[in-house]
Parts: sequence; structure tokens; C-alpha cells
Amino acid sequence: MTEFFVSVLRFLTGNSRSFHSILVSLVLVVVGVVVAWILTLVGLGLIVWSLYLYLTGFFNPPVAALLTGIVTLVATVCILFCLRFFKINREKRRKREILNLFSRLKRYPLEATLLSLITGLLIGISPDMRRALADGITWFLRHNLFEEEDRDRSKEKTD
Repeated sequence: MTEFFVSVLRFLTGNSRSFHSILVSLVLVVVGVVVAWILTLVGLGLIVWSLYLYLTGFFNPPVAALLTGIVTLVATVCILFCLRFFKINREKRRKREILNLFSRLKRYPLEATLLSLITGLLIGISPDMRRALADGITWFLRHNLFEEEDRDRSKEKTD
């Protein structure tokens, strides 16, 4: 197993500058995420602890701990409910976009077929073409889909 890792590292050291910069970036991102999680957990722990200390002024310690736990669980359920609500809206939007794409493909079958053939040819030829084509398609979809939807809405209003 160690021979495998040594051979992989020897292979990667051929491009040591790019590998080193990627590795440094990766380590910085991972360290940043870990530090953020630790600080978040410490902050939440301090909030819960302060709630417990506040409640001990009104109740005995076991009841204060019980109320702190209940408040924490209620807050967790509220957060999970909000996250689920946002996820549902995102899925509805994605389904609407997919249905919009399929309706356009049904409206223009010849153009869709020719475009898919040309795209397959370009993707198979060059990796640079793959990247450029992906950038071009995302730009085209962002700009033209919204403009055409606005034109369709204005036509519907005038009819």
C-alpha cells in the first residue's frame, strides 16, 4: 500500500508547482472549515450554557437543565423544518426548469438533434472545447431563456 502512495507522489511531483499550490489551497480550505465548525459549536455551547445559568436563577438545576434541553430541541426542529422548506422550493424550481427545457426540445426537434450531434463531436475532440462549450451553454441559457420568457409574457399580456 505504501508503494502505491509513493508512486502516486512521484507522479505528482512532476508538476510540483501546480500540485503544491492545489495542496496548499486544499489544506487552507479544510482548516478554515474545521475552525469554523469548532467556533460554531463553541458558540452554540456557550449560548446553551448561558440559558442554563439564567434558568437556574428561577428554577432548581434539574428543571433548568430540562428546560434548556427542551428549548434546544425546539430550536433544532425549527431549523430542520426551515431547511426542509427551502429544499422543497429548490426541487420545485428544478422540476420547472427541466419541464421548460423539454418543452423547448419538443418545439424544435431538428435543431435539438443537430445541436446534440455537433456537441458530441466537439466534446469528443478536445478538452478545451469541452470547457468552452460548457461555459458557452451556461451563458446562453442564462441570457436567452430569461429573455424569451419575458417576450412570451409580454405577448400573452397583449393578446
